[in-house]
Amino acid sequence: MKRITLFAVIASALAILGGTSAVFHLTQDAYKAYMLGRRHFDAGRYGEALPLLTRAHALEPGNREAARYLLWTFDKLGRQEDARSVLEKLVQQAPEDTASVLWLADLSAAVRDFARAEALYQKIITREPSPEIRRKLAEALAWQKKYAGALAELTLLRNEIPDNAASAELFADVSAWSGNYGQAIDAYRELLDRRDVDKRIYFKLAEALRFAGRNDEAVEMYRKYAAQ
Repeated sequence: MKRITLFAVIASALAILGGTSAVFHLTQDAYKAYMLGRRHFDAGRYGEALPLLTRAHALEPGNREAARYLLWTFDKLGRQEDARSVLEKLVQQAPEDTASVLWLADLSAAVRDFARAEALYQKIITREPSPEIRRKLAEALAWQKKYAGALAELTLLRNEIPDNAASAELFADVSAWSGNYGQAIDAYRELLDRRDVDKRIYFKLAEALRFAGRNDEAVEMYRKYAAQ
C-alpha cells in the first residue's frame, strides 16, 4: 500500500476546507443578493432589483423563492420572454411542480406561443383537471383554430359548471368562429335569457344570424343592441 505523507493529508484537508469555504461564501453571496433584491422589489424598484435577483438565481439556481422573485420582476418590467426562459429551466429541474408548469403555460399564451401553452395545459389536466385549466386549454386550442378540440373542452366545461356565463359565451364564440352558426345562435340566445346579460351578446348574435343568412332576425338584434 502506498504510504500517505503528512503533506498529502494536510493538502487534502486544505482542499476540502477551501471547497467548503467557497460553497459557504457563494451561498452567503446568493442570500445577500436575494434579500437586497427583494427589498428593492417590495419597494417597487424593479430595475434595481433585477440585477441582484439575477445574480442570486445564478449563484443558487435551486432557490425557488429567489427564482419566483426574479420571475415577478421580469413580469413587472414586461420582459415575458426572459421570464419564460427562467421558467423553462425551472420546469426542467422539477417537471412535477404544477405551479411552475402552469406559470410557464400562462406565459407561453401571453407571448402567443399557443402550441406550447396547449401542451402544458394538457400536461396539467392529466394530473389535476380543473375548470380553470380546461378553459385555458380551450382558449389555446381556439387561437390555433383547433375548433373541434376547443368545443370538446368547452362542452365538458359547461357540463361541469353550467351556470358559468364566461364559458357559455366562449362556447358560442368558438361555435361562430368555426362556422357552426346554428349552434352559436342557440348558445347566444341562451345567454340572453340571463338577468345579467351583457349587451355585446346582442351584437354577437346579430353577427351570427347575418352570417347564417337570417338577415331579418339579424336586423332586429342589431336594433336591440343599439337600444341597450
